[in-house]
Formats: sequence, structure tokens, C-alpha cells
Amino acid sequence: MRKLIIAGLVLITACSAPTEKKGSEPADALYAKALAQGNSISSLAQQALGSNLMKQVNQNGPVQAVAFCNVAATSILDSLPLELDVTIKRAAIKARNENDLPTSIEREVIETYQKAVQQNIKVGPLIREIGNNKILYAAPIKTKSTMCLQCHGDPNNEISAATMAKINGLYPNDKATGHKVGDLRGIWSITFNKQQLTDYEAVALGNIDGKTLMEQNCYTCHGPDVPSHEVAIAPPMEGIKRSYLAHFKTEEAFKQNMRLFLQEPSIDNAIMKGPVKRFGVMPKFQWSNEEINAIVDYIYAAQLKKPTWFEAHYKKMHGKE
Repeated sequence: MRKLIIAGLVLITACSAPTEKKGSEPADALYAKALAQGNSISSLAQQALGSNLMKQVNQNGPVQAVAFCNVAATSILDSLPLELDVTIKRAAIKARNENDLPTSIEREVIETYQKAVQQNIKVGPLIREIGNNKILYAAPIKTKSTMCLQCHGDPNNEISAATMAKINGLYPNDKATGHKVGDLRGIWSITFNKQQLTDYEAVALGNIDGKTLMEQNCYTCHGPDVPSHEVAIAPPMEGIKRSYLAHFKTEEAFKQNMRLFLQEPSIDNAIMKGPVKRFGVMPKFQWSNEEINAIVDYIYAAQLKKPTWFEAHYKKMHGKE
């Protein structure tokens, strides 16, 4: 019998604890491993795909972004530096690529999420045992911003004729249009080998290094090496820091509000409305609270690198602030 465990999905009344017999410590430990590794892998995958896709949209437009997804998305996922042998997939009922069509179990998961979203219930990662030797991790993929609608919105109003022609040419059976911001588009589906996951011991990192976390994650989109403001795909970290310092006069308020946004990126939680309008809301990464705290602490305390053009642009936009 398959076992279903959901983290952060209060629609299911039994979700507060998995349905197991007493003394099931190994099952709980396996669930924790699957959740931790699934969160890490899905964040890495989202970061790798999202940053490359945003770069394509901003530099070459949505038509080329569609072509990029067709050619490069699978190879990007296959090249992720992972310690475990896993199968990574984006699954959707309304799929663009037929390789993303869900299995029967993935469809059940997606439909569970859909029911929750329709009732305005917050959804989070899900762990499910598949038979005797597989563990499935799933996490929702939502339509995060209006930028997504250039390829996934209303074909008559939000997707250009050129982009629609490219979609139809590459994906003749496309179903991934008609979405609105906030819609559930599908799931990250990550399948672990149960025995390998049981035997796996993650390397203890000791104190979490906020500088490394920021550079390996945030700098993918917010890095200091972007050659100009015109081709930036997100505001530089120095600009973000200055905006938070201008809005919040105490260290506590700065950190509290930045943590809030990283935990739940949204228009309501954003203080930089201009960049959000230009770039959209960043995707949510499955970082732990400890990782978020480390990143925020580092951003507040450190002297951050900045692009060569940043100061001139900042003075133009903000005067001598």
C-alpha cells in the first residue's frame, strides 16, 4: 500500500503526521531525508532553469526562450551536480512537452494540489512511497509572474503571434497556455531509490556559510558581473541591500522583512515594486530557515560586490542617496 505524506498542505487532515505504526522511527527518518534532499534538488533545478530562461527572455525575447526550452531544458536538469541518482521531471496535466505528461501517481498528486489551490489552501512539498523501492518527492510549480504569461498566458491577448507560432511548431500538442498568475502549472517530480536514500549520509556542513549560499544561489540572477543595466535579468544584490536599508532603519526590521520575502516571494512581500514589474517575482526556493537566516545575515553585514555601472545608474535613479 502506498503511503502519502504532505508537508504544508493542510487540506489533508492526516497530514500532521504520516500514517505509520508506533515505533516507525526509520520511516520518519527516511521522510526527513527525502524532504531535505528533494527541497535542495528542486531549488537547484528551479534556479538553473529559471535563471537561464529569464536570461533568454530578457536578452532574446520569448520566441527564442521557447526554442531554448525545447533544446536545453532537459540537458540542464541532467547536468545538475547531484550526490544521489535521482529522476528529475516537471510533470503537468496541461503539458507543453509530452515528456512532461504525468504518470498516474503524479496526476493524483497534481489533482490533490489543484483541490487545495482552489480552496486557497497553501501547498508545500509532498513525499510518497512508490512500491517497495522508490520514494517520490513532489513540489508545486506555480505561474509566478506576468513574464510567464508571455509563453503560458492567453494565446489571444498575452502570447504574441510569433511566440505562438514557435510553440505550435515545436509542440503541436501543446496544452500549457491559458494560465493566469498564481495558477498551478504542474509539479517538480523527483524520484529516489529507497535503499540508496536510506544509506545516504549528507555531509555535515557545520555552520552554514551565508556568503557561499548567496554566491551559489542569489548571484545566478543578481550577480555583480552583468555588463549593463539593460541586459540585467534581476536587480544586483547591492541594489537590493540599499533598498532594504532605505526602507527599514533597524537591523531587526531589515532582516525580518528580507526573510519574509525569501520565505514567501510575492508582490505583497516585495518592497522593490519597479524591479518586480520589470522582472517579475522571483521563484520560491525550498531553503531551510537556517539557510535563509545565513544569507540575510551575510547580506546585511558584508560589503557586496557590485557591477561597474551600478553607482552611475543608482545616482541617476536616486540622486545622491
